[in-house]
Amino acid sequence: MMRRFLTASAISLFGVSHAAKPDPSSLRKTNAGEVIGSKGPNQTHVWRGIPYALPPIGDLRWRAPRSRPVFDSVFLATNKPPICTQYNSPLGNTGLLGRKQVIGQEDCLYLSVWAPRFDKHKVPTTEDRLPVMFWIHGGGNSIGYGDAYQPFNLVQQEQVIVVTINYRLGPLGWFPHPAIRATADNPQDASGMYGLLDIIAALRWVQANIESFGGNPDKVTIFGESAGAANVFMLLASPLAKGLFHQAIAQSARAYLYPIWQAEEFHEPDQKGHPNSSSEVISRLYAQQKQVSVSQVHKLVAETPEKLSSFLWHSTPESLLRMYKKTPTGMLFFPAYLRDGYVVPDQPLAQTLADPSLCNKVPLITGTNRDEQKTFLALNQRLVTKRMGLHIRDLDKYNSIAQYFSQAWKFSAVDNIANAYAQHTPVWGYRFDWDNLPRTWFVDFANLLGAGHALEMPFVFGEFQHIPVLPFVYNRKNRVERQKLSSQMMFFWGQFARTGNPNAVGNEDWEKWDESEQVLLFDAPPSGIRMATQTVSADALKKRLFADSTLTKQEKCYVYKGIFRYSDFYDENELVKLACIE
Repeated sequence: MMRRFLTASAISLFGVSHAAKPDPSSLRKTNAGEVIGSKGPNQTHVWRGIPYALPPIGDLRWRAPRSRPVFDSVFLATNKPPICTQYNSPLGNTGLLGRKQVIGQEDCLYLSVWAPRFDKHKVPTTEDRLPVMFWIHGGGNSIGYGDAYQPFNLVQQEQVIVVTINYRLGPLGWFPHPAIRATADNPQDASGMYGLLDIIAALRWVQANIESFGGNPDKVTIFGESAGAANVFMLLASPLAKGLFHQAIAQSARAYLYPIWQAEEFHEPDQKGHPNSSSEVISRLYAQQKQVSVSQVHKLVAETPEKLSSFLWHSTPESLLRMYKKTPTGMLFFPAYLRDGYVVPDQPLAQTLADPSLCNKVPLITGTNRDEQKTFLALNQRLVTKRMGLHIRDLDKYNSIAQYFSQAWKFSAVDNIANAYAQHTPVWGYRFDWDNLPRTWFVDFANLLGAGHALEMPFVFGEFQHIPVLPFVYNRKNRVERQKLSSQMMFFWGQFARTGNPNAVGNEDWEKWDESEQVLLFDAPPSGIRMATQTVSADALKKRLFADSTLTKQEKCYVYKGIFRYSDFYDENELVKLACIE
């Protein structure tokens, strides 16, 4: 058994990695046995690739994570953990080449612990234990991995312990279907929400073990970005996560949860399931492998789903992923955020968070980036040409469309959530505005990306040196100001983890969310960090879009569908009004 775990933890992102040198002073005891890590930069220790559950392979595919047995000797936590099955993707921080390649493996439930460097006999105890920050990576719940950003500087500056995790992605992590429920022995196995259950299992590992690393299990802050932030919201709503964390930070969250019927029914006029629902995916896969028509399979899937169980369990992860139309980012377009009625209440997220009897009441920071959508619009060939670099075809139109999407993102992740949750629990809102990006003849990053999606993450981690994606936007000209802003953001995040309030004691510069709906803007001088009112509502966005004379009918339809099609504010009659459908 030990040999197997050593082999699994020795698999790096692109093959077998060279292990870091074990440091005897990093020996720590967990409930599964002793682990030893290595020295990291900036006077830190890191333990990489600790298994927190049994490998979800074979009969454990599409099952809630199971506890693993104890190690039979000291576990060597000195290698990069294997990543979960996904498409290779620059936005997943897994490389720029081979974006149609499926990488990773099903055996991927590992976590890493990053802490200030202490000798094994001087680990903080009792009142000296450090706050814990539990990172949940983004990537549409279909790409990415926990160790993409290395938090050495955050750990050292703020004297916190950071835990990073991998969790199941794509159809291996989020896949409700009757064929799976038919073989399930309990509600968790039947839920289809295996990725979120992995995260909950990792939080339980933290509660059981983090004191051995000098962490305080009573001061755990969950924080995540994009899909990771959506998972933060789901943890706030999940009764299974109660008591496992004490603060929460959501960076650029997706705040719409798919009802189970939408995630698994066929995409037909009378059912209106998602185009990539589990039934649609299974039908395509079965039709391809059995060489029959999809229409023939629909009846089988609908009427006798239990007959598909064996077929599903014998399908390879790669064959499952190939059934999705991959986006240019490498992410899958599929129902990645669910409300099943057991793991997460089956109602709109804001409705759950407004009810103190249903949600986990912990202080919350939630925010977005000013130009969220530009990160994705930069890949849209109708708006951006790749001839002799990357050039925006029509800057005014590009900015207009980006603003609709980005403001809708803020409304969904900040205004709507904060207005619900702040009725009973402290909430702080923010917007990341830093956009001092380089301009060259080949690419004008300041306009192309601006303060785009994911650009705040290096600031939160204080890590600009090893950024796999767009390292060239951080250059010598903007180094001083971004390092200062990064230090300020790390302080707010660290202070929140320590106290449940992002402000220094006696100084309330970052005001809590209230009726004024103010957010803290993170920017460099001369604007700087400041409070501002940036209210957004769904009704106001729709009204502006309907009256917008600068966009064509097709562009209005593109914007409306992109913003509202999978949201709690979708109205098919409004599509008719826009003449998007008859």
